[in-house]
Amino acid sequence: MIRAMTAVEPPLRSLPNLRDVGGHVTADGRRMRRGVVFRSEAPSLASAGDVDALAQRLGIAEVIDLRRPDEQQRSPLPPALAAGARWHRVPFEIEAPPHASDRARSAEEITCADMGRFYAWMAWRNVSQLRRVLGLLAELEAPALVHCAVGKDRTGVAVAVALLVLGAATADVIADYARSDAAMAHVLPRHDAQLTAERIDADLRLRAPAASMAALLEGLAGVYGSLGVFLAELDAGSGLCDRLRRRLLA
Repeated sequence: MIRAMTAVEPPLRSLPNLRDVGGHVTADGRRMRRGVVFRSEAPSLASAGDVDALAQRLGIAEVIDLRRPDEQQRSPLPPALAAGARWHRVPFEIEAPPHASDRARSAEEITCADMGRFYAWMAWRNVSQLRRVLGLLAELEAPALVHCAVGKDRTGVAVAVALLVLGAATADVIADYARSDAAMAHVLPRHDAQLTAERIDADLRLRAPAASMAALLEGLAGVYGSLGVFLAELDAGSGLCDRLRRRLLA
């Protein structure tokens, strides 16, 4: 059974980027249920006590892993979490397009606008993966954890899209992403440097500024004409978005 409300309090110190995605109020006045969808960095480096907290206190029984297969193999789920959770592997393609790579090599600093364009490209490139993530969330029977390596880029895009489908205000979508900013200085040094999505200017790589997510939303609207058109393409007449709203909104 999905529990009505669970706060990550006290915080899990070995997972500084962990948080409950719930609580956002939608345009029609409903609210996303708390204690149902969590986001974080990969739990592979979590302490034994924090892994137990994920499984027991938060009740995580569905794990949606957005990392590449080599990342998943190198850092699998902790056994104590894997024993009671279904591990859904939904690897995102994150190699930047050639023009972005060329710009990154020639520029002294990558801007938030560049990050936003990269995120928009990621969303466009991973439409099928995003449908899979939304489909899993729409069928939840227990709390879920969505994660990538550091919980900022791939997770940030996937969670942002889910919040948009649910009808969260764009300001709330941006604010949710930006909450990772304070955690990055603690998260990144503990993970491998082989994070293709973060092959970007070091200063920006250590941050999750609100302007990057704002640029993603602007970029998607620019590519598709509007965010509504993008969400309609995700749904593709399947009723997926309605199922997600029924499952996650109160």
